[in-house]
Amino acid sequence: MYQRDAYHKVMSMLQEDHYLMIYLRGPRASGKTSFIKEVMRNLKCSYTYLPAKDHYESGRIPSSSSFVHRDRSEGKWLIEAWYKVREKIEQNPLNKKHVIFIDDVQCLIDFSRYIKPLWDQDRRFNYPIHVVLTGSTPLLIQKNLTDSMVGRVLPISLHHWSYGEMSKAFGVSLDDYLLYGGYPGGQAYLNSERIREWSDWVEQSIIQESLDQDILAHLRVDKPQLMRDFFRYSVRFSSQVASLRKMMQGLDDVGNPQTLKRYLGYFEKSQLMVGLANYDLPLSKRSSSLPKYLALNTALITALQIKRHRSTLESPDFRFQLLGSAVGAHLYNYYNYKSDIFPTDLYYWRDSKKGYEVDYVLEDAGEGTLAAFQVLDSSTCQLTTHQRKALEAFEKRYGVAPIALGEGGDVTLEKFFLSLPATWLRQPSV
Repeated sequence: MYQRDAYHKVMSMLQEDHYLMIYLRGPRASGKTSFIKEVMRNLKCSYTYLPAKDHYESGRIPSSSSFVHRDRSEGKWLIEAWYKVREKIEQNPLNKKHVIFIDDVQCLIDFSRYIKPLWDQDRRFNYPIHVVLTGSTPLLIQKNLTDSMVGRVLPISLHHWSYGEMSKAFGVSLDDYLLYGGYPGGQAYLNSERIREWSDWVEQSIIQESLDQDILAHLRVDKPQLMRDFFRYSVRFSSQVASLRKMMQGLDDVGNPQTLKRYLGYFEKSQLMVGLANYDLPLSKRSSSLPKYLALNTALITALQIKRHRSTLESPDFRFQLLGSAVGAHLYNYYNYKSDIFPTDLYYWRDSKKGYEVDYVLEDAGEGTLAAFQVLDSSTCQLTTHQRKALEAFEKRYGVAPIALGEGGDVTLEKFFLSLPATWLRQPSV
């Protein structure tokens, strides 16, 4: 659903004579390379594909260090390729348009240092060159865009694939989507004989590369191993509320809550994990509330669980954790996809005095609309007395009745995951 919208937008822009660099951003393994290859197959003009990863020396980050400084001449290959494109245009006056695709641009540190002057020269001398960038490192990209490329780049977001997209593309059932998440590249491994390979693929190609290549390669992290350990440990708490001090107790290295909070922000920028705030608190105090950990793709949870205790994959408690995480991720990923400017207004709600809690609260502050969701345990398919009182308390306070998700609830899981989250937003009655 989201990917097709982005595809039509890119194709439309490349057919125009108005030039803006397109930056296709998204988490690792979200299909960015496959996306631009589909665009290339359907282009009616010439193009050049430049995979920056081919010019990046992998394994450059030692385990005891962070923030790699690279050779400032590493962009020479890009400059030479760009000049060749210009030569082709000059040799063929009938060549009205050319598109340069630079895949995995995060592999080129300080990429704007090379791309910005080339782009500006193209505009000055009227070279009909469009540029499409892909990147999996929002931390790096945002710094480059903010510092020097404002007004030249239009970001378009891809995100973890929704259930509807995975079902349409691969025939994935809802149960399998909850268990294995929304990474299209992992489908080749998903059979009973290759489940260990799938787990290795998620851990090495997504988790390890996101932490090492997308964060440690571009930011100064004093305790890289602590950051890695914190991610793996916090995934176990996905869909749960826990203090950062509690997290410290489960880690071998000595840290402090502020350090872990900063790491959690890095995970969010890399679209791995977020910490949701408590909606019950005033807006000014929400950032200091106990975080509710949320893995943005259930594959991250399952892959690490296989490494620890594969037998627990079938346990009701683990399945309930996956369900709660998938519901939150569906809400979060959609609103991050829709907005490149405003932060996602997704929270949990907890009244600490009475012990009431609602799983997720979605707010569109601009429209003044609200929705709340409670995930039903599939083993009981009904609300407990305490949960019912919590939903009633929420409705009384905010004027919106929370939606119970699951068999026996207000909305079935199938209907929820196939619907846009905006469908459920309502104007409060108070």
